[in-house]
Amino acid sequence: PDAGYLEYVDFRTLGLLFCLMATMAGLSRAGVFQAAGRALVARLHSGTGVVMGLVLLPFVASMLVTNDVSLIAFVPFALLVLRMLGIADASVFTVVMMTVAANLGSMLTPIGNPQNLYLYSASGMGALEFVGLMLPYALVSAALLVACVLAYGARRHGLPVRAEGGRALPAADGLEPGRVRGRAVAPWAALFALSLLAVARALPVPALLAIVVAVALAADRG
Repeated sequence: PDAGYLEYVDFRTLGLLFCLMATMAGLSRAGVFQAAGRALVARLHSGTGVVMGLVLLPFVASMLVTNDVSLIAFVPFALLVLRMLGIADASVFTVVMMTVAANLGSMLTPIGNPQNLYLYSASGMGALEFVGLMLPYALVSAALLVACVLAYGARRHGLPVRAEGGRALPAADGLEPGRVRGRAVAPWAALFALSLLAVARALPVPALLAIVVAVALAADRG
């Protein structure tokens, strides 16, 4: 019967996914991801090192902020960095590897991607049990990503940087390099913590959904 199809919809997973995506959008607007990216790249001194950092950034970030969000947050930043350093011809390789990395890294945690969130909810597994199951695959994936970037860098003679030394990365979205909107971060960081509690089944999803919607509406009005 048609009414029976409603039972196929996992409203808990959809609610969690909405809350996580809304929270990540709020953190992105506050400049958190841009600042994290700048902090990482500022510590790298070779073209190969920069590409490595840009590839591993979504690999790690996707474990907490989902694969889609990590790519939306970091791919534009990566293209900007590569262009500034005079190695824009490495953009295609870097973006492809970032996409692969985001999908591989996201498999480690229950909140890494929508599929994991559904499987975690349906299986009844604990969060640590889920991570322990996926950890060997994530470690092998990380090793393969590093090997691919090193091989590409060796083929390109280390990807020599042609930009002026010490040149600062420009601000994005009106932010000063490395700075975040502190007041805007706090509520979204709190919502992320609440989302993790909901994933761990310590907080009802309807309650989390109501809080996220209220904060999002208040933030837009502000």
